[in-house]
Amino acid sequence: MMISNKKRWQKEKLEELQCKSEQQGSQQTEWHAQQISEAAKLIREVSINPIKGFVPTMLVTSATLVTLWSVAKAIINLYS
Repeated sequence: MMISNKKRWQKEKLEELQCKSEQQGSQQTEWHAQQISEAAKLIREVSINPIKGFVPTMLVTSATLVTLWSVAKAIINLYS
């Protein structure tokens, strides 16, 4: 009697875990589909208007270079 209860409990637990696994899998699939959709939208937007994607990239690059130049000058001034 105790063995059959244990087997039934194991079977129920296995079914519960399989159900959870399937739910998590569908959530991940949905998340990946959303990410792919957003990436496709960005690619389409940049291909339609390349300047729109290019300008922010250039601004970030310029800001990064200015920051690096300022840090380099500060280090040079510190040791000279």
